[in-house]
Amino acid sequence: MIEDLLIINESGALLYNWHPQGFVSNGKEDLFSGFLTAINSFATFERGEDIKSLKLKETQIIFEKYEVLVQKLTFVITTKNNFNYIHCSF
Repeated sequence: MIEDLLIINESGALLYNWHPQGFVSNGKEDLFSGFLTAINSFATFERGEDIKSLKLKETQIIFEKYEVLVQKLTFVITTKNNFNYIHCSF
């Protein structure tokens, strides 16, 4: 089940977030989006490549960049289920 959908601009600012109905937010989505942007910037600088996903013990975080618009956007999905692969097309 999808737990979060975040849309983040190139500077790390959270433009939009979505949670399923009944989900109680901790109010830290801005902090989370900035942190994810910093991790991805580090990976790009150190390895020359973007992060596609992060897998934690119970959570998977999936990144999908969309650079066609004037603003470069990153879509981030978090899930708690044990999906092996989620394909995102934008």
